[in-house]
Amino acid sequence: MKKGQILGMPFVYILALIVGALILIFGVKWIFQLQETASSVQLNKFVDDLRVETEKYYSLDPGSKKQIKLNLPNKVKQLCFKGTELDQNTLLPQEKNLIQLESRNNVFFIPLDSYKNTKFYINEIINPDISNKDKILCIKNPGQFYLETEKDFVNIKLS
Repeated sequence: MKKGQILGMPFVYILALIVGALILIFGVKWIFQLQETASSVQLNKFVDDLRVETEKYYSLDPGSKKQIKLNLPNKVKQLCFKGTELDQNTLLPQEKNLIQLESRNNVFFIPLDSYKNTKFYINEIINPDISNKDKILCIKNPGQFYLETEKDFVNIKLS
């Protein structure tokens, strides 16, 4: 080997180390983003499944009931419904105020900033009784609740 080639070898090794480190860093970042996307998809799939179930139970006879088990991503601590007959929650005051100010959505995942979209609307679980519009029912994750068909809507119950 020539003297110039020997002096150039450390630069090749340093460049190889830098490229390897960059590949490792971007690979780890990509894996974490993929896990976040998977959790978000799981959340949206739960809402879609809940929407399908409420549409199905909306058309059944009053008194029809189905148990729904919560198995949501770990970042979600509670699932809350606005406008139910029960007013049972352990929300922080600012979370409660944010939910009560919502005029469009009636399904919320707490903490509200856990994912990009944590507020949803399901038409069939709107209680037509205006006195219930600010009541909030929250179910801890993991947990369970029941869909029960009422005359004009599908109610959310704990048992």
